[in-house]
Amino acid sequence: MKQSEFELVHSQEEVCSSLKNQLEIIIPYFKIWIENEESDANTRDSLENLQEKIEALEIFQAEELKITYKGIDFIKSVNIHFNETSLYVTNPWNANTVLLKLSEVLCRYFNLVGHDKKLDFLLRSTDDEIQKYFMQEELQIPEEVLEIRRNFEAEAKNQKINSFADIETAINEKKISPEFFHLSRPDYGRLKYIQQRIPRAVTNVIEHLKELPEYDCSHFYKIAESIIGGITKNGNEITVVARPSDNDEVLIFYTSEFDVLEYVDAELWYEDGINIPKQITLGQLLKKTGINRIPIKNIDIDDSELETLLNDPKSEVLDFNAVPYVPQKIAKIISSFANTNGGTLIFGLKENLPTSNEIVGLSTDFQVVEITKKAISLLSPIPKVTYDRLKSGEKSIFVIKTEKSDNNILLENQKYIREEFNSVLEEKTSEYKTKLNISKINKTIAIIIAIENYAPRQENQISNVKYAFNDALKFKEMLIKSMNVDENDIHMITNDKALKSTLEYDFNSLFYSLTEEDRLVFYYVGHGFHNGITNYLSTYDMHQCNIAETAVSLRKILLDPLRKSKCKNALIFIDACAQSFRDENERSQITDINDEELKLLTNEFPYYATFLSCQPGQSSYSSDILNNGIWTHHLVKAISGDVSEVLRSNKYITDRLLKDYLSSSVSIYTKVELGYNQNPKAILDSSYENIIVEIKIKMKIFNT
Repeated sequence: MKQSEFELVHSQEEVCSSLKNQLEIIIPYFKIWIENEESDANTRDSLENLQEKIEALEIFQAEELKITYKGIDFIKSVNIHFNETSLYVTNPWNANTVLLKLSEVLCRYFNLVGHDKKLDFLLRSTDDEIQKYFMQEELQIPEEVLEIRRNFEAEAKNQKINSFADIETAINEKKISPEFFHLSRPDYGRLKYIQQRIPRAVTNVIEHLKELPEYDCSHFYKIAESIIGGITKNGNEITVVARPSDNDEVLIFYTSEFDVLEYVDAELWYEDGINIPKQITLGQLLKKTGINRIPIKNIDIDDSELETLLNDPKSEVLDFNAVPYVPQKIAKIISSFANTNGGTLIFGLKENLPTSNEIVGLSTDFQVVEITKKAISLLSPIPKVTYDRLKSGEKSIFVIKTEKSDNNILLENQKYIREEFNSVLEEKTSEYKTKLNISKINKTIAIIIAIENYAPRQENQISNVKYAFNDALKFKEMLIKSMNVDENDIHMITNDKALKSTLEYDFNSLFYSLTEEDRLVFYYVGHGFHNGITNYLSTYDMHQCNIAETAVSLRKILLDPLRKSKCKNALIFIDACAQSFRDENERSQITDINDEELKLLTNEFPYYATFLSCQPGQSSYSSDILNNGIWTHHLVKAISGDVSEVLRSNKYITDRLLKDYLSSSVSIYTKVELGYNQNPKAILDSSYENIIVEIKIKMKIFNT
């Protein structure tokens, strides 16, 4: 039986212009590739006729394809059907079920059998991937082919794109590839597939709302493709956005949908053609996506205000420079703005004369967002700051806007203010006084987690953390002897006991039982890292090939349970700053612990204090002389009352004095013994100096 003898049965047939466009884009590469390998007459003839074959080819797509054969009881579902010059594919054409046979069918039509693997690669790849491969294999791409791409890029840049419909017009009518609009071909196919199901979603959502007593749909009207107006809910007019949820996801890509959801009283509903429609609330959206933080960084500056700022001289409320300052200087300027009348800092603006500025623009090479975040992290408490890249003509500038603060914003415990166009230290307040806080603590409960040795593996072995077990024992001894913690209230998990399930679930009841008069002490020594979203601590059986799934989230095991508990006083000690493993004395792995979510915790709870063994980008070291981690050795020594520098009024060990001591002593010791840099960090509330422990001994002789 020949395929041409079968009769095709299809549903919702339409021209598949996206596949036709894709073939026209990749055919020049296909010809170059074959010409580089083949030189026989038949192949040359087929290549000469290739463009004619493409032009003659008609391509259609349908939701479902079936073939039957006359005279016998036969019917079969297929993904591709070819008959003379007509090609039928199921939608979308770039699904694996279609691509599995597509290149083979096309190569037979082109009389280029045996080259289907080349065509398959070209169909699946982006233009950049194709060109990169051709360069790798030293396949010369003619200038005229590159010129075609440049023309597409130029035309795509000139397109005014406000909606998916504009993209579709550009792709179908002007033959511009989806990737020029930062859409992969599979993404474009998926958007197209979803778009065709919007009418079904609108119909099903309306029919469902009609059955609900609180909705009145008697005057509904479809005001856009997926937007329904004229509906009232409990007497109030609302607008409904209806979206299909095929493949268990909801895609929103019309600008009208974003406008409705942002500016008017609206609801978002979805349906999959099978189950009853459902509404997505903001709470459900946050829960399903795992979002626990919504950054609001878009700066609120209109064109006229920006124009004024760019032409004004430096002043009490304006500073600028051609390139970004270092984080320390940015932090000083931001804090001085916050402590005076607010202000704006601009990068990409140069002062030629006191009354004349030049917009020089700011290169995207500058990591200005990271620099700004680092600067803000140096301040305590964090002021209200917004920042963003803005366009001024053809040039990009970076604007940081700081609001005036009701509280004193400190940088390294110092208050800066703005005087004319300078940020200066406020007179007579070089050391800003904070309030000494003596909390009423009924009981201290401690969690100690220490992982020195990791599960042995033949490959991808996680490196050991030298002296971690000794650190845990030393810290526990200090809790008992110096902080009067009952040993029964110390929960210590080490090495092979520190499994993911244990760390994630065994402390739930402990957090639940905490009271307002309890204090939690959390101490961790082991590998730690940040995956771009949240911080993780290692487990005994963590696997280097799938760290995020085999480690534990710091937020899940500590920060969230602590927030939900009644506990108002906590000390958090983390010896897990990390960058990369270098030698046997270096206690680091993978990437850095990020302190941002710890700062948020301290902002919410002023009596929480967090101490980290080093700064982001550094490593935490151990000492063969001390048989301990350097940071933990000095930490225990200080809280044990053996260091005069951490005593306030010869009586109290405070979090602020502990921070200053660790910052100085650990960095000096590490530099002298090992020649490395390690600078501990603490995250404290600037308004209070919290007492960690009161020294009961009346007189103590300190070694100097």
